[in-house]
Amino acid sequence: MASPLSPAKRTTRARVTRRKDQTFNLRLDEADRKRLDVVAEHFAASAATAIRIVIKEKFDALEAERIARRRRPKPAPKPETQK
Repeated sequence: MASPLSPAKRTTRARVTRRKDQTFNLRLDEADRKRLDVVAEHFAASAATAIRIVIKEKFDALEAERIARRRRPKPAPKPETQK
């Protein structure tokens, strides 16, 4: 029997569940539902989880783009030419 302080016990990660108390109703036509089912199957997840995954992926991409835009150097002003 393993002791409570064995390495296996110390490295086991506890599953953290977040409370999801906000609901969002989504009406889909048949074609959209089929597409959602294909995406959910790809992730081996429920439709709700697939939607969360896609939203997070898109959000992360937008954030990376926003950060890249801020890091881009501003163009140098054009020198004025005198006539």
